[in-house]
Amino acid sequence: MSRFRWLLAISMACCSIGVAVADNTDPKYTLMDPDGKDQDFDLQGEFKGTAQLSKFSSGVFGLQVVSMGGGRFQGQLLIGGLPGDGWNGFARIRLIGEREGRKLILHGGPYSVFIQGMGKRATIKFEAGDISLGELERVHRVSPTMGSAPAAGGALLFGGTAPDEDQPLENIGTLCWQKAKLTDEGLLLAGTKTTHLYNDFILHVEFRVPFMPNARGQARANSGVYLNGRQEVQIMDSFGLAGAEDEMGAIYKYKKPDINMAFPPLTWQTYDIKYKGPVFNSRGKKIDNAVISVDHNGVTVQDNVEVDGPTGTGPEETSILLPLQLQDDGGQVVFRNVWISPIDPPAPPPAPWCCKGRKCWPAY
Repeated sequence: MSRFRWLLAISMACCSIGVAVADNTDPKYTLMDPDGKDQDFDLQGEFKGTAQLSKFSSGVFGLQVVSMGGGRFQGQLLIGGLPGDGWNGFARIRLIGEREGRKLILHGGPYSVFIQGMGKRATIKFEAGDISLGELERVHRVSPTMGSAPAAGGALLFGGTAPDEDQPLENIGTLCWQKAKLTDEGLLLAGTKTTHLYNDFILHVEFRVPFMPNARGQARANSGVYLNGRQEVQIMDSFGLAGAEDEMGAIYKYKKPDINMAFPPLTWQTYDIKYKGPVFNSRGKKIDNAVISVDHNGVTVQDNVEVDGPTGTGPEETSILLPLQLQDDGGQVVFRNVWISPIDPPAPPPAPWCCKGRKCWPAY
């Protein structure tokens, strides 16, 4: 596939977002720029490598380190690898620790984990000794569907900014969002609805949540994608958390994700959502429930889940379609490369035939 060209919806009204809270002791402290200077942000993230499990065996470890604000951290050692990349979903060792200057020490079970400087690698040791059991290298994962183009019969709803200044920007040609607001970077802000209505579709969304280490629960970079305006696929900073029914990848307050595939905040992530809307008969009675599948960062976290009604703050289900919505719940979540395609694209017209006498063949 050729390299995807980022598109900018220049027909939208543009405005800049408000200044992010800069005091890192404030409960609402927000970092929107991945190049911003923050020691805690530099130390958190994902790591992977081989280390000794005991004196007699070794294996692959994944490590997720989560900033909880004020130099405090929690994390988890995942035996086998990272979520969606080797971990079996069960074997884990919980960690907790604090930053000391430019060094972070985490403790959990029989192990200690040391991360220093810019956090390029993590060293695992036995808690009671000083012998290294192995080093894990920092990894920056990218969703396999990042930058994908609309599928057959689909439409680009929002492009975004080009990856560099030399790549041209193009207009998508239609105003696809109500009261859309853009950041100075040309990214779409949460808090908008589509101008058109859609049912039975595949939706691709790329999004980035801010770094809000002092926040907890639903205050931690909250947003969501409302399908048919009624069922919400949750967006929030759930990196390294439990993967609950109100966290990233969940059908909000209805079903938790099968696996927590959240990447660290300020990392671009993807949702690829398949939605079949509820079916109503001619008298307005529902005869089939909505069905939702969600791939988060390329891994299926909701697999053909039948949803018997609205979720979150969605209104009552009727036969009347409602717009797609990118919910604004105060989290300053941004979006790019949003496209939609029908589940069953229309079949191409039959090829013309050439005939001579009694013999016919396709023209191409």
